[in-house]
Amino acid sequence: MGVKRAKFQVLLEATMPSVLTEISFLTNEREAALLSTDEYLDQISDALLQSILEYQQALSLPPRVSADGN
Repeated sequence: MGVKRAKFQVLLEATMPSVLTEISFLTNEREAALLSTDEYLDQISDALLQSILEYQQALSLPPRVSADGN
């Protein structure tokens, strides 16, 4: 659904860098079923981590966490 920009209260009051993501919709039966599986949750967490690491690299900051969690 693309990137949206708005003044979300949950982000405005954060005291650390933050991002708000919409992963799936529970009203979608297929997505709701996928959310109940460990495999799908692992795919989501891997994709989020990879995105954060790529963004961090784009900012030329040294990564504080690696893809293997160390």
